Amino acid sequence: MKGYELIKAITERKIKNNTTIKVKMGNAYKATLKYENLMLKWESGDFDTSILCSEEADFEVIEENKEIDIQSIKEISSEDRFYRTDNIDKLNELTRAIKQIDKELNELKSLDYLEISERDINDAIKKAREYMDKEREEK
Repeated sequence: MKGYELIKAITERKIKNNTTIKVKMGNAYKATLKYENLMLKWESGDFDTSILCSEEADFEVIEENKEIDIQSIKEISSEDRFYRTDNIDKLNELTRAIKQIDKELNELKSLDYLEISERDINDAIKKAREYMDKEREEK
């Protein structure tokens, strides 16, 4: 993509935060940019921002840390001849385990954080002391 296309993609929010962008002139890569918080930061090379207007420069967006939809991963069929039969069960077991971990992680992410006040902590300590005192009296 050309510089103006890069700027357009940024303004349309098509480029994600922390994306790496390689600058190519002809057949050679000349610099690396990092897109962070609406800013293009030069990671390597000395370049003037006029490079964004250059007809010779091409900007290549590198998809890093592309998220994988874990739940969409399919188990392997025993009819798939690419895998040895004894490995299929193990691969499917690992697939199910990863899906379960992903599901549990998503459930944890969805929980609201509990807010505990100092008063709540003091009340809990008071109740614990009362319980311990009651236990001692019974002995």
